[in-house]
Amino acid sequence: MDDNKDQVIESLAKENEFLRAELKKFKEAHEKIGKSKQKPVVVRGVTYESAKAVADALGVSINTVKSAKRRKALDTIGLGLGYKTPNAKLKFAEKKRKTISFEGCVFHGWAEATHITGLSRSVMLRQGAVVS
Repeated sequence: MDDNKDQVIESLAKENEFLRAELKKFKEAHEKIGKSKQKPVVVRGVTYESAKAVADALGVSINTVKSAKRRKALDTIGLGLGYKTPNAKLKFAEKKRKTISFEGCVFHGWAEATHITGLSRSVMLRQGAVVS
């Protein structure tokens, strides 16, 4: 009976070894196929090795990258909704930004005004800040 167990164990060990070798071959082949299908992707002048690399670098999903590639809109990836060109977000922010005049100083936006003066927006308005 011990001989029979030893034979079974030996047989299973050989089969396990064979399966491991086959799995290793499969993984290597799969890796080669995956790498050969990857194509470089250029987004705003930066070349990434794959769509996955773009997704990781810009913090978006791979489906977003693939969709933008189909629409030929790779330069708009990661800019947010509604920005059709890379500079549109900056232009929108500049248009939206207000000019604040307070005690003889001119500030370009509330963030700058409150940071430099150390006063809140409501305090500045109460003390005569002019917004244009």
